[in-house]
Amino acid sequence: MPTKTWIEVPIDQEIESVPEDGYAPFFFPPEGADLLFHFTEESFLRVLSALINGAALTYPDTWLQVVWDFLQNVEYPVDLCEKIAECIASNEDTQAVIRAFVTNDESIRDWAEEIAGIAVLTAQQLGQNILKPGACDPGYTFNQASKFVFLLNQLSEDLFEAIEVGTNALERASLLISAIPAIGGLLPFDEALTLADSLVENVEEDYAGNYDQGLYDDLRCGLWCKFKDSCDLSIDDALAFYEEKLSTSLPQNPADTLQAIAQFILIGDIPGDFTVYAIHTLIIAAMRAGQEMFGINFAQLGIRITAAGDDIDNDWETICEECPAEVWCYFQDTTETVEFMDLVYTDAGYPYETAFTPSVGIEGARTGFLDEDIPKIVLPDMRVITGFSFDIDVTGDVTDVEAYLFFDGVFVDSAGVVAGPQTVYFEIPDGIPAEYIMFGVDRTGLDRSPVGAITAWQALGEGDNPFGEDNCEE
Repeated sequence: MPTKTWIEVPIDQEIESVPEDGYAPFFFPPEGADLLFHFTEESFLRVLSALINGAALTYPDTWLQVVWDFLQNVEYPVDLCEKIAECIASNEDTQAVIRAFVTNDESIRDWAEEIAGIAVLTAQQLGQNILKPGACDPGYTFNQASKFVFLLNQLSEDLFEAIEVGTNALERASLLISAIPAIGGLLPFDEALTLADSLVENVEEDYAGNYDQGLYDDLRCGLWCKFKDSCDLSIDDALAFYEEKLSTSLPQNPADTLQAIAQFILIGDIPGDFTVYAIHTLIIAAMRAGQEMFGINFAQLGIRITAAGDDIDNDWETICEECPAEVWCYFQDTTETVEFMDLVYTDAGYPYETAFTPSVGIEGARTGFLDEDIPKIVLPDMRVITGFSFDIDVTGDVTDVEAYLFFDGVFVDSAGVVAGPQTVYFEIPDGIPAEYIMFGVDRTGLDRSPVGAITAWQALGEGDNPFGEDNCEE
């Protein structure tokens, strides 16, 4: 038989609030009975303490079950779900355990990957033009740019409204995942929980405070400038526009993009207008990952814009400032295949050795050279050049040695050089139109001896890149 320990207590105690009529005898029905007790916090803690101690002494093998038989029927005046969510959101140890569990549990991981991979857009869809103006006309394209930004704002506000009805972090996270299912597969649960809470508690107010008519005009004018000439705007182009606004670079894989921008927002402390840029980027990233938001997916995005914006809107004439010129950069390694170069040159060793040959040996004769005397880059047509540089390894004595730059036979600038490998830079902030560029290193005077090997050059300019795609390193 189990050993029981008895506690002696004094019997000369009085109990307060005993009914005058005493207590009626109580019989438990076979199916059990619901008992109603009224406790203050203090009295409940005393009874619970006595119960735990008594159960531990009297029923040492099953004391936990005895205590649970009592506690499981108590109606707590707190929201247990809210307390659990609060614990997860505020306790790093709990977050670490959940993250490890989600990461290591194969079934959860498979489910998460399945969710994250829902209907990811193909490369063809990512590059597809989502605008179809009635004509490639500034009035049409500006109207569609306006509708695109308007729609992004509408979806952003719908997202806030959908989440804010949640009364606690857990409900908000559930509502966020309902709006963007891939979030549930791309973010650890604790991060999804924190993100949903942050969207309601911090980001929504900042968004509303910064999205006004001025910012709306800035966004639609900026977006319009990007595609007004081509009348072609893909969802990738839209993402690139907002990346530029955020001054950040996001991974290009659709699922990775969505995860990265969600974590960017999660970090918090996003200044001013950047809140708007970040939420619009989140909407675009969600659609790139194949998500449908409030009845609108990628396939319907262009339809909505076209239907709402297929009229002429010439407000760009008064609202928008002059569009900034597109800039390009091209790098050419001359030790390999030399393209876009006129190689007719008096020194057959080019591009490994160069020398400038003035037409006459007098001071100032540099403006009178012959085209074939120096390296020459031929452009397909006129371009505004804003910068030029080349790499050279200068050998021997550098006395009276200068680097030079000419556009269309007109002297632009010169620069000193030192012995050894170096990059010579020419900055042209206001830009100069040119059809061909000539450059090199020269010993002034009549000394025509080679001074080094040019190994690369790089040009920067405005407008379309005459050499194809940009290939300069960041």
